[in-house]
This record gives sequence, structure tokens and C-alpha cells, in this order.
Amino acid sequence: MQKTGLTDNDIQKIKEAANTYKRYSDIDLCIMDENIDYNTFLKFADFIENETNFPYTFDICVYKNIKNEALKKHIDDRGILL
Repeated sequence: MQKTGLTDNDIQKIKEAANTYKRYSDIDLCIMDENIDYNTFLKFADFIENETNFPYTFDICVYKNIKNEALKKHIDDRGILL
């Protein structure tokens, strides 16, 4: 387990939930914390991209900042809370 708390099994579940798993796929992470500030977000994004040994790239967003309602619905319907 990495410092992020995500296990290989967690990552596998994330990709399988959207039926998009492929070797070396990226991982979409959406931060649900309403109180996250920009500095914390940047530190987390930097850590997960540069300080972990995951063989994946990450797309990271903050839920409260998403303007696309279809994307929010997709996250609400298909997202896996870790």
C-alpha cells in the first residue's frame, strides 16, 4: 500500500467500475472534500504523480469545481468512494 492508501486492488476496482481498464490506463480521481483548498490539492496531485510508484497517470479533479453536469452524474452513478 502506498502513502495514498490506494492498493493495487483499489486501482483495479476503479478502472473496472467504468469498464475501461487497460494495461497502463490512466486513473481518474475526483476529490469529494468540499473544504479542500488549492494548495492541498496541488500537494496531493504532485505527490500522487511524482512520489508514488504507480505505473499509471492520473486525472485529478475536485467535485465542487466541475461545471459539466453529465460528468457529475457519471461520477455520482459510477464512482467508487475510497
